Amino acid sequence: MSQRQILENAIDLTKTLRGPAKILYASPSVGFPTMLENIINPTTGAPGASWLPFGLTRGGVNIGKTIDITVRDDVDQIMGAYDQDVTDRSYQLTTQIAEVLYPQRDLAMSMDLDSSATILGTVATQSMRFLDTGANKTGEWRWAVVYPKATDGKVYAFVFRRGAVSGGEKAFRFDKSDPASPPLEVRMFPEIATTIDSKESYGKLFEIL
Repeated sequence: MSQRQILENAIDLTKTLRGPAKILYASPSVGFPTMLENIINPTTGAPGASWLPFGLTRGGVNIGKTIDITVRDDVDQIMGAYDQDVTDRSYQLTTQIAEVLYPQRDLAMSMDLDSSATILGTVATQSMRFLDTGANKTGEWRWAVVYPKATDGKVYAFVFRRGAVSGGEKAFRFDKSDPASPPLEVRMFPEIATTIDSKESYGKLFEIL
């Protein structure tokens, strides 16, 4: 058997992970989806009821998971730590914005600005936002990252119950030689309720096979 046959045997290149993903979001009051079609039509790409597209991004869409572990102390009979405890879990969504939709909606979400107001000026209709919400927490939404597979109508999606813009510096750079790319950084939180299993508190991964 040749080296090529060894490498290619049982490999399906249509399943390689390459290409852009689509970000959608919805109000926290929207019911958590029971199937992927509640979020997006996998054939047409149209968002589901109450879900909105975030807009174009550049540089990739990243989903990260952080697991904080405390290692239990040594005991005499075992040379080394004898067990561990998971003390915290969290997910993060990060990307760079490449488009501003619906009177600065995407920019406002990424920088946690206040809601917009329309002003009828003497020259043109204008939109105005306050640069801060004044609240003690950032805006919260349901989030979904949908990745289309190579075969039409086949997708999978990370869907999160709760996510809010994370802390830290938010920069919108104006550069004559480079397009502005403000960052979007969202930290996910668990939804705590007696009706939600702890395994589902952050969300679910859906896939159309």
